[in-house]
Amino acid sequence: MDQMIDSNAVVVTDEWRSYRKALGTRIHLPIPSEKGDAMPEIHRLIFNLKNWIRGTNHKVSGFHL
Repeated sequence: MDQMIDSNAVVVTDEWRSYRKALGTRIHLPIPSEKGDAMPEIHRLIFNLKNWIRGTNHKVSGFHL
C-alpha cells in the first residue's frame, strides 16, 4: 500500500475491518456496503478492464498501472 497509495490520498472502501489496519494513518472514508448489490457491476468492470489490457498490451508495467 505504501508504494501504491499516496499518503495524502483519501481512501474510500466498504466497512471491512481489515482496511483500517492495512491503511494505517491514511485518511479512510468507509461507506457501508449494500450487502453486495454492486458486486455484479464491479466484477463486470474489472473483467472488462483486464480484457482491455490483455487485448491492447501483452505486458503492462507497474509504472503504467
